[in-house]
Amino acid sequence: MWSDHAFSAEARPPLPIVLKVVYAADADASFDAMKVPTEERRQAVFRTVGGEGRVHLTSELGEDLPPLSVRAGTVAFLEFHRVRRYGPVSGSWRFWYFEYDGADGLPFPWNRPVAVADPARDEAEAPECLRALREGTPESSAYASAVFTAMVHRWLVAYTAGAEPRDARAPQVREAVMEMRRNLGDPPSIPALAARVGMSERAFRDAFQAVMDWTPKRYLDRLRLEKAAELLRQNRSSLAEIAEVLGYSSPFHLSRAFRELFGVPPSTYAAVIRRDR
Repeated sequence: MWSDHAFSAEARPPLPIVLKVVYAADADASFDAMKVPTEERRQAVFRTVGGEGRVHLTSELGEDLPPLSVRAGTVAFLEFHRVRRYGPVSGSWRFWYFEYDGADGLPFPWNRPVAVADPARDEAEAPECLRALREGTPESSAYASAVFTAMVHRWLVAYTAGAEPRDARAPQVREAVMEMRRNLGDPPSIPALAARVGMSERAFRDAFQAVMDWTPKRYLDRLRLEKAAELLRQNRSSLAEIAEVLGYSSPFHLSRAFRELFGVPPSTYAAVIRRDR
């Protein structure tokens, strides 16, 4: 007789991912993909399994950023609306590309590739996503999302286990970030966030700075202002309405903070967006 067993640690809840697009490419030097600017707010992932690619991104204001190099054995989580162009650095570039909705608060760094081993396993599982999504039924689409979700969890396990040095306080900081995102219109105080994650205010400030490279207040301000930029792009709300939704005391205070972060006032930002549509 033989038996085996395992006991679960405190489990991370499944990520609410809805897979929208998947494709595979074994690209040669002639491959040069251009993407039309879009306001659609979803996420994109490049899983490179061979060769090296280059991805061109823009800033929130539409300015070109230095190209991002993605090498074999890496995963890069990107903001879909900032991707403009991608292709091989030289020779061939073999990769899988995914677009999905959901899963806010993933601990992967945005717009920076990280090393995640076992691309061969992904090459076995990713075709299941492609096949199931192509079938086009609600059931097959749900299955594709489930397979992709499992892949993301596996990447997360590998990344957390040591692909890069990790801070032991990162889970508490991630919980605080998710709480910030849930309450942009009525932002929690720093002491309240610290209490929520079981830390003193000073320890929380130190941990947040170490994990996020931002102070909690500056990071929360940035989240609110990026939401303001998104609402301006949608062109359905006045500045006064946006200020009220995001908890600013007046449009003047929102405008001043917006200019400090993005370098232009909201009126100029909105005018540029309307002009480029």
